[in-house]
Formats: sequence, structure tokens, C-alpha cells
Amino acid sequence: MWNGSFCSTKRSSGYSYTDQLFGKKISKNSKNTTKPGLITENNHFYGKSCYAEVISNIFETSTKPIVLFVHGRGKHPSKTIKENLIKNIRDQYNVSVLSFTWPSWEGPSGFPDTSAMDSSDELTEIIKTLYRVKTNGAYKNPLSMLTHSMGSIVLQGIVEKELDNTLTKNIFKNIVINASASSQKNHGEWISNIDFAENIYIVSNTNDKALLCLEGKPKIVCKFLWHFDMSPRLGRIDSSNIDDTAANAHYVNFTDKLGKKHRYYINQTNSPSVFNFYNTTLNGKNFIAN
Repeated sequence: MWNGSFCSTKRSSGYSYTDQLFGKKISKNSKNTTKPGLITENNHFYGKSCYAEVISNIFETSTKPIVLFVHGRGKHPSKTIKENLIKNIRDQYNVSVLSFTWPSWEGPSGFPDTSAMDSSDELTEIIKTLYRVKTNGAYKNPLSMLTHSMGSIVLQGIVEKELDNTLTKNIFKNIVINASASSQKNHGEWISNIDFAENIYIVSNTNDKALLCLEGKPKIVCKFLWHFDMSPRLGRIDSSNIDDTAANAHYVNFTDKLGKKHRYYINQTNSPSVFNFYNTTLNGKNFIAN
């Protein structure tokens, strides 16, 4: 297990010690992320010059499939720790987890889509490092990516900013785009250009309260989010009655299973079909709907 010691690689220029936080222990009281980076299962943050060392360590020590988790909007990394997001994914699906953290908080009335797009460069660097380290080592288990809510906008940035032209095809077995806060409109254009995953799954809940709040739907009581008036969000898509879909994606609609939930990927013991979907895809297997 990664011991949380400071990365031995020299700091890159442009990062202060405070920003880069080499191997710094984080907690529910940590300040909000200002520079993107990786969080390990033992709740340590690592900056860019440590990626190869951190990733090498997880490949050397893990015998499980690995999931790269990209969180959504909120006071991260404290929210990651406070709500046990990494631990829940790890324990419920028996996988190893690395979390990509990005500057996802601009106050209760903010929608940090620019920060999400800007962070896509760093996510690309991590994906390239994952591939390079895996290729040079003996690790044979599958890699998957899970994006939640605004995490899909970070992924979207890789494609729209044409950063993916340096990525090798099918680095990931599966990419699960969960409760996406990206726009439904023209989503097929960017998702169709993702070629670094064997399978892409778009998971939706048309009653997702958090996404309804972003869309400013009437009669929805939305603490902090009441003022948004966005176009329909991808996480509420019903692909059965819409023509604008991505041919390379599988659409998985759990509206009848999730109520108004927004965080579909954990704590689904009362929804066996939902649990089975995440257990299958996050363990790097093909999901076949019944």
C-alpha cells in the first residue's frame, strides 16, 4: 500500500509546495483543490511530478481491477473524504481506486465548467501515464474510468480540446459516464470521438433531482441551485426518444430504480440491477442488459 511519503521526484516549475502537496495527507478539513492531482486510497494528494511513481506503486501492489474516478462539483478533496467516496467504490466493488481531483468549487451558486475544461489537460497526462506504466510492467488487470456529474465535463474537454490525439486506443476497458452534467445537446459529437475506451456507458436517471435543479425545473425545491436555467443535462437523457445519440456508447437508464438520486454508483444494495451494472463495468467486464 502506498505509504504517503513525499514523492522523490523534483517539483515542477510553477507549483508551490502548498499547491502541489507532495504526498500530503488530506482530511475532511482540507482546503479546496486549486491544482488538479491524484488522491490515493489512503487519502494522500499527489501533484503532477508524482504521477508515474504513484501509478507504478498501485500497479505493483494491486491484484484488482483499477478504477480512475473523476468527481463532480463540490468542496473537494474534503467532500471526497467526508463522504468516503473512494472507500465506498473500493469496498463495494472490490477494486483499487485512484481519484482525479480538480478545482470543482466556485461557491454555492457557481458552475465551474471552465475549471472542468481546463483540468482536462491534467487528466490527459494521467491517462498517458497509466498507459505508459501499465505497458512497461506486468499488470494485466483492466482499467476503467468513472466520471460523476461534472466529471464528464473534464472528460469532454479531452476530446473537444483535441487532447486525445496522443492517447492510445482502448487504454480503458470501460468508461462509465455517471449522472452527467454535460449538455444533452450535441453530446454525440464529442462522445463519438472517444477512442481510448473499449466500451462507453452513459448512465441516466430522468428524475435526477440535482440535474433537474441545474435545468431550473419548476416546483423543484433546489437548495443553492435554484437560479440555474440550463438546457437538458446528459444524465437525464432518455435515449429511447431522442435521435442525437453517440453510436459508440451504451445508454443505461435506471429511472425506475433510483428515485431522485444523483449519486447512482454507490450504496445500491436495494437495487440489485444497479449494483450489478457498476460491479460489472468497474471490474472491467462487458455489461449486457437483460
